[in-house]
This record gives sequence, structure tokens and C-alpha cells, in this order.
Amino acid sequence: MFQIKNSEFIRSAASQKDYIDVTLPVIAVAGKSNVGKSSFINMITGSGKLARVSKEAGRTRLINLFSINNGEFILADLPGWGYSAAGKDTTAAFSGNIEEFFKKAPTLKHVIMLVDIRHEPQDSDKKMLAFMHYYQIPFTVAAVKSDKLSGAKLGPQIDAVARGLMIGRDNIIPVSNLTKAGKDLILKRIGEVLQE
Repeated sequence: MFQIKNSEFIRSAASQKDYIDVTLPVIAVAGKSNVGKSSFINMITGSGKLARVSKEAGRTRLINLFSINNGEFILADLPGWGYSAAGKDTTAAFSGNIEEFFKKAPTLKHVIMLVDIRHEPQDSDKKMLAFMHYYQIPFTVAAVKSDKLSGAKLGPQIDAVARGLMIGRDNIIPVSNLTKAGKDLILKRIGEVLQE
């Protein structure tokens, strides 16, 4: 089983010049504002303070790069989309930065896209998925906050998310940042990506 043994912050990237020199494989974490990307990154890396968690949506404005397992790969924390405490103009810039990253990051191998399992996918989620299809970027959907649903409701809600995003049910991994449910499956997927 693949494991993340250590992780460290490298730098924040504001534009292409800040990541165009990256030669290691890159796996990115994406999701709308306030879906829990920072908590997800801290959960899968086992580091409670690697990614800064904010109570206000849209606080991650740059692309934050982390070295995993002494340079085995780079984990990229992408800015959120949708509502942002930073304002609409800045939010639009976030989306532009993400699309630019998809186009120009030379070693981007996979995107883990977070959605809230309690809700139907929003138009912004579908747009991000369309970006990934267009740029032919492999992805996995992590349906976070699975601990908020009972076992009986979990399966039907996974089906609802799959229908909303028009993807296969098997490409969705239910995850809880709180209980760590789904962590092993996420790490397994990362290990598979690195071996491809």
C-alpha cells in the first residue's frame, strides 16, 4: 500500500513562471471554495498543519506546491472556485489560474477533485470537469464529508453525484477528513497514478 511518509511546503505559485520548472510528477487537489481542500490535504499527508485551514471561503489564492516523500511527487493545492471572501473579480482570476495550470504545468499527471457528497454537483463543478476532459487530464472525484451521511444514504448519494457529473460510480471515492474514511483508497489511487 502506498504511503505518504513526509511532506513539506515548497512555494506558492502565482503564475506559470513559478511552476514551469517542475520536473517531478504533479498530482493536484481541486474543489470549490470551502469544500475542505486544506483539511483533505492534511488528512492524506498525516500532517495537521501542512495546508492552512481557513474558516472563510476562498482564502487559498495561489497554487501551493508541496514535496511528498522527499521529492517522489509534488502535491498541488489549487485555489477554490465559486464563492470567495476575496470577491468576484478575484474568484474569476482563480479559475483562470487553474485553467492555465491545467494547460501549462509540464508534469501534471492527475487531479483529485473534491465535491461535497451531501449536495448535487454545481455548475462550477461540471465546468471544472469539462476543463479536465478538454485538456485530457485523468482525475478522481473524492466525495468529502461522507461522515455526515448514514450508511443507508451514502450509496444513493454516490449515485446522485455520479449522475450529476456524468461519470462512473467507480471513479468516486467517498471520504471523510474527520474519520479518515476513504484515505486508504485515495492513497492507493495516488500510488497507481505514480506507477503509470
